Amino acid sequence: MNLNERQELFKIIFEKANKEMKGLIVLGDYRRRRLNFFQKKRCVKAINIFNEGLELFPGHWQSLFFVGKLYQAMGQNEKALNYFENTLQHERFNHVVLQEASLAAMQEGLTEKGIKYSGESIEMQPENYSLLGNHSMNLLIGGFDEMALKTIDQALGINPNDGINKRVRDKIIGVIEGKISRPTFSELI
Repeated sequence: MNLNERQELFKIIFEKANKEMKGLIVLGDYRRRRLNFFQKKRCVKAINIFNEGLELFPGHWQSLFFVGKLYQAMGQNEKALNYFENTLQHERFNHVVLQEASLAAMQEGLTEKGIKYSGESIEMQPENYSLLGNHSMNLLIGGFDEMALKTIDQALGINPNDGINKRVRDKIIGVIEGKISRPTFSELI
């Protein structure tokens, strides 16, 4: 099969996989919703279709990313993280990929790795108050309370009305003052 034929076949496979995963993944939201049996079957089917395309073009970062998101939707964060890290080998400068890698790492209890990825995401988008809020949560979980407070204050300086970041700040202050115990990642989402 020549390159043009492979590209044409890949395009068909990619579109089919995208159609199959429609409505199954959420971008930019930490709150995981429960998938039912049929939705999980669709996730597996979409993963299999994406993998067909990855056989043709193994470095297609969008396919790798979506497979990671599908595993994440099913709660298989270790597999999701593997795909996000593979994506980063091909697309290193995408804050969304870094954010999702951070999320998967934190859900797996890999706090150091989660902080690394969320820190890299805000290096790319230093004025993104959502990314700053996510990073401050990671820092709080990791025990870097003063840095977490500085980061959340930076986020609230950009958008002082963000309710989520206000709640994160309250948690940080509560931990610093000893009024509440250090939250886990699952308690914060």
